[in-house]
Amino acid sequence: MTEIEIKITLPTFSDYMKVLEALCQTGANQSEDQGNFFFDTKERHLAAAKLELRLRLTSGRDMGCVTVKERSAAGVVNGLSTSKETEERVPASIASEFIVDPNRAALLPKLSTLAYCIVTKAVPLAALQNGGLVCIGDYKTHRVIFPYQVDGVDAKLKLELDLTTFPWGGDRYELEVEVPTQEHVTTVRADIAKQLQAIGVSFRPSTESKYAALMKGLSK
Repeated sequence: MTEIEIKITLPTFSDYMKVLEALCQTGANQSEDQGNFFFDTKERHLAAAKLELRLRLTSGRDMGCVTVKERSAAGVVNGLSTSKETEERVPASIASEFIVDPNRAALLPKLSTLAYCIVTKAVPLAALQNGGLVCIGDYKTHRVIFPYQVDGVDAKLKLELDLTTFPWGGDRYELEVEVPTQEHVTTVRADIAKQLQAIGVSFRPSTESKYAALMKGLSK
């Protein structure tokens, strides 16, 4: 499926807390703690094909999620991310085994047949068998999810407020919402901006994904 996501950066922890407090006053929410792990070959075959292979484990759940994203060359533009996404839920026990030893070629099809089919189109089989995949980086995200309704949008949306911690200790604060079609972007973006302005927080459209920020930070 194609994922269309509005991403808004909150510059400071103070801005993040203001948004959190305001949204919590609206009622129901749920929170989760995620570990996000990314994989590629040593030769970066997936990166060359504009593919991301992510394995997500969420605290307290017995199922993880394998995601393969095919991103546009442009990346995140003016706070908007569009990507083709394939997801498959997997037992957390197998996911944990894969994180520890991703270069075992037999583990990927065991983990996710969908991911295996996509990955083997971009990665020569010999590369998978000789060294296989490696974990190229990870980050942790505390996510709080709020139901969200916008006038003029006939769909149940979710606002996701993220506090992400990178391996080097840097934090990132972001508000995200996935919309069903491009036609909804302008309406939803204007509604979010209006709400953020009303509570007096600073914000700006995101210019890169968490994955891109992770890769940039690890390359320094």
